[in-house]
Amino acid sequence: MSVLKAVRLPEGLVENINEIAKATDRTVSYVIKAAISKFLEDYSDYEIALQRLNDPTDKIITMEEMEEACIKQ
Repeated sequence: MSVLKAVRLPEGLVENINEIAKATDRTVSYVIKAAISKFLEDYSDYEIALQRLNDPTDKIITMEEMEEACIKQ
């Protein structure tokens, strides 16, 4: 189910959205929904990272340890 929300956007932002929609052969609605979805995904990742950063029991590893772990996989 879709819900209609009205927002005021700066003219420059609307121009950017229109340009992206035209360049990608998508609707303006699609571009706005994709942008909001990406923002929410990034914000969720940010919140998780912040929680881990503030968790004293969460071990912090070095870049070398991370690279070594990736090579083993």
